[in-house]
Amino acid sequence: MTTKSDRSIKKIVVFCIYMLAAFIIFYHISDSPIQEWDESRRGINAHTMIQSGDYWNYRYLSQFDNFNTKPPLFTWVLAGSFSAIGVSNFALRLPNAIFFLLLFLLVDISIARHTEFKFRAILLCILLSAEGLVGLHVGRSGDTDMLFVLGISVFFIGFYKVATQQKTAAWLYASILGLILAILTKGIAIGLIIPGVCVWGFWNKELVKKNISFLK
Repeated sequence: MTTKSDRSIKKIVVFCIYMLAAFIIFYHISDSPIQEWDESRRGINAHTMIQSGDYWNYRYLSQFDNFNTKPPLFTWVLAGSFSAIGVSNFALRLPNAIFFLLLFLLVDISIARHTEFKFRAILLCILLSAEGLVGLHVGRSGDTDMLFVLGISVFFIGFYKVATQQKTAAWLYASILGLILAILTKGIAIGLIIPGVCVWGFWNKELVKKNISFLK
């Protein structure tokens, strides 16, 4: 039986893990030079959007930019960040830091009720140690990957909960929203993931049919 003292300790531990996540993702986030190509290009595209007032076309050195063929969602986010707090390394990387914390929260919410507390804490710490997420190219950068990872994670978790646990339609809507976010961030890159979801759904079709019956 869980006592009030145990619950308080668990809340403190979770709070400390969240504070650690914020520290890791924001610590000296603006110190490293802007990376060539992707990160710098995204920043220039966002800055020129603000200067030109054209939020539909990418520009680079006053010319239309055909190098960046991704949809404009993330560039709009960067433009919003620049408009809000000024053009800087920090403004360039702030959105992805926030998206990482949202992903961290999403993972925690999705596992909190289904795992033992020790496993939950260990899994969150493992997530914090994943250099692919908290490294310079994703969570601490001004590139598109973090928003894409957040989108597909919302899609995967929502789809899995709806397909296996008879969750409400809210998770279905979340899954659709995540899919839209991913598409508007990196376009056809989502095509590398959808086939795997379809194969899994076909392999577990009886389970899926059973659990999506609430939609009828």
